[in-house]
Amino acid sequence: RAVFVRGDGRSFCAGGDLKWMRAAAELSAEENEEDALRLSRMLQKLADLPCATIALVHGNAFGGGVGIISACDIAVGVRSALFSLSEVRLGLIPATISPYVLPRISPAQARRYFLTGERF
Repeated sequence: RAVFVRGDGRSFCAGGDLKWMRAAAELSAEENEEDALRLSRMLQKLADLPCATIALVHGNAFGGGVGIISACDIAVGVRSALFSLSEVRLGLIPATISPYVLPRISPAQARRYFLTGERF
C-alpha cells in the first residue's frame, strides 16, 4: 500500500558521489546525458508508483537526495535534517531534479537555493 524511502546510515542521501562527479567531467556529452536520463527515469518511476510514497528524512539530504524527497508524495523529517541543492557548489545546475523540486517549493525559494546551495 505504500513505499517508504529512507537512508541507511547518518544521512538520508548526501547527493552524488563527488569522486564520480569529478570523473564525469571527462565523459562525453552523450555519456553525461545518459547518466542524467537514468536519474530522471528513476525519479519518474518513484513519482508514478501506484501507491503512496513517503520519504523518511534524517541527517543530510543534499542534491539528488532532495530530488528523491520531492518525487515522493509525502516527506517526514526529523528536526535536525538538513537540506541543500548543493550542485551549484560543483558548477552544476539541478536540472534533472528541478521538475520535482519546483512544485514542492515556491519558484522564488527554488531560485534562491538553486543559486546559493545554502543549507536549510
